[in-house]
Amino acid sequence: MLKIVFVAIGRQYNVVMTDEEKLELKRKWSREASARFKLKHPDRVKAITQKATKKSTNKRKRDKLLKRYGLTELEYNEILAKQGGHCALCPATTFLPGEDRCLAVDHNHVSGKVRGLLCQQCNLMLGYARDLPEKLEEGASYLRRHTNEGAVQDGNRCLQVV
Repeated sequence: MLKIVFVAIGRQYNVVMTDEEKLELKRKWSREASARFKLKHPDRVKAITQKATKKSTNKRKRDKLLKRYGLTELEYNEILAKQGGHCALCPATTFLPGEDRCLAVDHNHVSGKVRGLLCQQCNLMLGYARDLPEKLEEGASYLRRHTNEGAVQDGNRCLQVV
């Protein structure tokens, strides 16, 4: 048991509380103080929230790299530098170390060995092919057979010539 003395408008109140009640009262006061701060300083709250979100997102990325692939952030950045800051398959987009966006870690699903870093589209393509080269070759063959005669290739899309 804990004895708390409240003083309000010149009067003194003695209250006996259990440890659980004291903890709940502290939580209530903390919630109320937090609510008052949020109302009084919305711009500071927004800045604090954004900073904390970015920090926790980056930490989650680092933890995921280490746990899933055994890669440190430094090793990831070294692979990215060796690839020239691009996806290992397509040079479409440049990624810089420390950016919020990042390339997916491509790895052998049997051995777990890291093969390189891929953009989302290339990673999904290999994933849907279940890492089977035959599937990708069949897909490429299919696309070659069904490419429009009067079409012009423009990067990632096919434009119909009229």
